[in-house]
Amino acid sequence: MPTRTVHMTHPESYDAPKKYVLVLSCVDARLLDDLVGFLDHDNLTNRYYHVTLPGTSLGLTDRWKKDRPKPCKENQQKPNENLPVGSFVRKEPCYPIDLEDQFARWRLTFIDQVKAALILTEGQLTDIYIVQHEDCGAFRFYMEKNSSDMSDNDELEMHESYSQALVDDIKASFREVYNAIDTNCIPVQEKMPRLHTFYMDLRGHVTHLSTYPKDKSKPTAKSKATKTPSKPSVRN
Repeated sequence: MPTRTVHMTHPESYDAPKKYVLVLSCVDARLLDDLVGFLDHDNLTNRYYHVTLPGTSLGLTDRWKKDRPKPCKENQQKPNENLPVGSFVRKEPCYPIDLEDQFARWRLTFIDQVKAALILTEGQLTDIYIVQHEDCGAFRFYMEKNSSDMSDNDELEMHESYSQALVDDIKASFREVYNAIDTNCIPVQEKMPRLHTFYMDLRGHVTHLSTYPKDKSKPTAKSKATKTPSKPSVRN
């Protein structure tokens, strides 16, 4: 069996969590081992709750509406002679499914998972990790955002924008939307968890994008990133 000899790059520009963490990541299986290694580096073994959704934060806020292709209309689809009767191909980028409905269900799922983690930890959920990644198939399928057509920097900035939109949403509505209520109608947790966003490339290297609230004792993610050499591309 081959053994891993490559040392992963893991950020340390934020204070490590002291109690429980909820981790939100993509469903992509290619980086699962790397994600577990990253969480182990933060000493989170056996104390994190893991939620996976396609694209991580892709459908959890209205940010996707800025990038979505147009809905498919009848004149945008044509029969495909190479597929079974009734099959169609798209003439131009458009989405053939109800993204509003689908993404709304993903959002409710995530909110329910946050509430469950708050209840199960008895209000000791101190951090939430939002982990985006390179070459995301969900962005390619739902948003027509193909990693091969983007520069590394543009792709990172896109994921940073989506993850930051989720951070902003949690900040604005934690008490009213995300917080759980106990049987006495009292919020389970008074203090909002710290919110961290990350980006993982296909080699498993992790970039720390942001932390809210910022850790005063640590350098900012951007200032640290300028000192980190870029990783070679692994795309074909």
